[in-house]
Amino acid sequence: MSELLECSGDNPVSVNERGKKALAEISSLLSVFEPVDQTGKRGLWLELPPRYGRSSSLEWYYISVTSVGGSPCLEVTQNEGRLRSIIGGNDRYGGFQSMAWILRPIINYLREKLPEITGDIDSYNKYVEETLPYRQRVGRISRKDLCRIAPDERITVRNQQECIQVLKASVNHIMAPETETHSYSEYYHIAAKAYRDYYGALVEDDSPLFLSPCYEDELGYDMPEDCLPENSQWEELGISGITLYLSEDSTSEDWFYELNIGSYYNIDVGMQVAIALYDSGCPFVIHNARKLLDLLEGNGDVTITSNEETVFPDTRKERSIFSLPQEYELDHSFGLTREQYNEIISLATWEKPAPLVLSASG
Repeated sequence: MSELLECSGDNPVSVNERGKKALAEISSLLSVFEPVDQTGKRGLWLELPPRYGRSSSLEWYYISVTSVGGSPCLEVTQNEGRLRSIIGGNDRYGGFQSMAWILRPIINYLREKLPEITGDIDSYNKYVEETLPYRQRVGRISRKDLCRIAPDERITVRNQQECIQVLKASVNHIMAPETETHSYSEYYHIAAKAYRDYYGALVEDDSPLFLSPCYEDELGYDMPEDCLPENSQWEELGISGITLYLSEDSTSEDWFYELNIGSYYNIDVGMQVAIALYDSGCPFVIHNARKLLDLLEGNGDVTITSNEETVFPDTRKERSIFSLPQEYELDHSFGLTREQYNEIISLATWEKPAPLVLSASG
């Protein structure tokens, strides 16, 4: 069963009429439960034997059915919390498979297990709450505690105290006023030089820094002509996720610059760019300065989840995600020790798995 669920693939698969009937049957079987959210999704945790070669512990899968375009769609979430497969019962994604090789075993398994679960749903909910691996749960821990337990999670940058000073200035909107008026192009080159100085000879012509040009005809703003960059001054540089924008204050109608450090992977170089702009007297603010300041000072909380997607400072998950390893990975040179793992678990606050509730309609 584990092999079937994981071999179904990461990409959505559309099924034919035979597959749609199987999806409808799974949806009907799960209709004995109330929806778990406002989308009408119904699902449950299943504990299954591990795949061959894995640890001896049973593995957990979350199987749910929701509606996509009016047709049922099966979602399978694997032990590590990542979405392993979506099998949609519509033609949006193309394909004409029945997927009976996976749908039929799921139907048979649900037919076998559901009477036991629904017969004592309180025992099932209690078992899930007590047994579901922490890696599959969502928790929160203070950043200071996490960085103390796992020092590798601490974020450090060059000139850390100076970076903190610049971020605090941006948070409080006390950027130094211009002592000499510069054009966008001049500030652009100041930022680009700081970027190149950071990487030195490693910088390629097609991958250093992208500072977004603002054009009067595109934005519809009455922008001063000396703020417009020459095309060659930005097209010759690549993209790093660090951008510098010209913006207009809606209250004072003054123009200012906004520096955006797109990914926390670029915090170090981005802050060196910020220092160079700050020292030049550029009237600018740093996008999400408060969040970046919390990262460098170790403030706030970190969400513990197995969602390992790339995170960016301009989202709610800016470097505020920590993924627990599997227990069999502990005490390896590249991971946490058992002592670190246990201390993180003990200090974190954990959300309870959503309990199953029997449908009022029976």
